Amino acid sequence: MIKVSISNKNFLEKEYICKTLLYEYLGQKIEILKDDIIDYKIQLENGGELIIEDHFFSNFENDNQYLNKNNLPETIEFCTNEYIVEDNLPIIFGKSNIQTSKKKIICSIDIFSSSYFMLSRWEEYIDESKDLHNRSLGINSIAYKNNFLDRPVVNEYAEMLYLMLKKLDRTIQRKTNKYQFLLTHDVDILKKWKNNIAFTKSLLGDLFKRKDLLKAKKNILEYSNIKLGIKNDEMNSFSYLMDLSEKHGIKSHFFFMSGGKTKYENFYNIKSEEVGILIKNIINRGHKIGFHPSYNTYNNEQLWKEELDLLENVSSESIKYGRQHYLNFSIPDTWQIWDNNHMNWDNSLGYPDKAGFRCGTCYKFKPFNIVSRKTLELFEIPLLCMDVTFTKYYNYDPPQMLKKVHEIIIKTKNYDGIFSLLWHNSSLYPTEWIPYSKVYNQILRIASSK
Repeated sequence: MIKVSISNKNFLEKEYICKTLLYEYLGQKIEILKDDIIDYKIQLENGGELIIEDHFFSNFENDNQYLNKNNLPETIEFCTNEYIVEDNLPIIFGKSNIQTSKKKIICSIDIFSSSYFMLSRWEEYIDESKDLHNRSLGINSIAYKNNFLDRPVVNEYAEMLYLMLKKLDRTIQRKTNKYQFLLTHDVDILKKWKNNIAFTKSLLGDLFKRKDLLKAKKNILEYSNIKLGIKNDEMNSFSYLMDLSEKHGIKSHFFFMSGGKTKYENFYNIKSEEVGILIKNIINRGHKIGFHPSYNTYNNEQLWKEELDLLENVSSESIKYGRQHYLNFSIPDTWQIWDNNHMNWDNSLGYPDKAGFRCGTCYKFKPFNIVSRKTLELFEIPLLCMDVTFTKYYNYDPPQMLKKVHEIIIKTKNYDGIFSLLWHNSSLYPTEWIPYSKVYNQILRIASSK
C-alpha cells in the first residue's frame, strides 16, 4: 500500500488527481492522508519517499480560487531528465529540478497539478474566446500554443511518475493496458435531400441564387435515379461502413440524433420507418447504437433526457454512450448531465479545429466537476481525430490527412491507449470526399493492427 499525504488546501482536487494517476493509470493501491504539508509526499512500503512539489494549489487559500484566467500558465518550459519517456517533457506547473538519492526523490515538476489542468479542462471553463457555437477551439488552447497538443502529456507524466517510483522500489509493478480502436460515426444526415420539399428548395437555389444550370441538371438526374432505385444516395454509406469494419474486425458505433430544431440538425425523423429499419440492421450485424444529443442539449438536461428517451424507444435498447452534436460542450455542465443520466462514457472531448489530445491523454478517465468538486462516475474517452477537422480547418489533402492521423495512432499505441476516430456516414461518397475514402480504408487498416 502506497501512502500519499496531501494538505487540506484544495484537498478534493488533489485527491482526485492522485487517485487518477496512481490508481486508475498505474494501478497502485493507495491510501490518501491529510497532513499539514505543502507538497505531495508519497511513501512506499520499503521506506522510499517521493516528494512532488506543489507549485499550484498551495498558492490559493480558498477552494476554487484558482479558477481565474490570471492563473493560467504564462509560459511552458520543456525539460529533460532520466525519468521521461520522450525527448523532452512540457512543464505546465513547476520547475525542472529533480534531486535523487537512494531512498528519496524530490521532483519540482508539479506532475499532479499539470495533469489536473489537462484532465479537468478548467482552462475551458474560464475561456472567453469561444467560437460562434460557444465552443472552445484548439487553436486557443495552452497545449496548441506551446506545441504539445499532439502529445498525450498526462500519459507522459504518469510514465515519469512510475519510473520515479520504480527507482525507489524495483518491486513495484504497474497496471498494463491494451491498445483499443474506437470507431464512431455521427449520423447527422441520412439523405442528401430529406424529402421532395428539400430537393425543390435546393433546385431553386441552383437556378436562381447560384445561377448554376449545370448543377441543377445534374441534381435533377441524381434525384430521379435515387427515387427510381438506379443510384444509391451518397449519404447512405451504412452498409459499406459496416462491411469495411467487419473486414478489419472492428465494431462501428453509430450515434443517432433524435431531436433538434436549429439549422444545424433535424435532417431526419428518428421515428420514421426507414430509421427504425436501419437501426435494427446495425444491431443485427453486431455493431453499436449510441446517442448524439442535439445542438442545444449541452446545457439543457431536460431536452437532453427527452432525446435519449426517444432514441431508446426507437432502438428498444438501453443507450449508454455517445457524443454531443457539433462537439458543443460546457465544462463541467455537460459532463454532469451525462453523469446524472448514468451514461457509461462520453466521446465529445476533441477540438473541432485541431486533431490531437484535448485532454492530454489517450486513456479513458473519470471527469472531475470543478464547480461541485466531485469525481463523476462517467468515463470520458477523448476524441482524437475527426474527418472534417482535416478538410474544413487544416485544408489537408488525403496524403496529409493520412500522415497526421497515422502520427496520432502511433502515439496512442505507444501508451496502449484508445484511438478514437469520428468519420461521418456523409464523408465517403460526395464528390469532394471521394479522394478521402481511400484514406479512410488505410486508417482502418493502420488503427486496427496491433
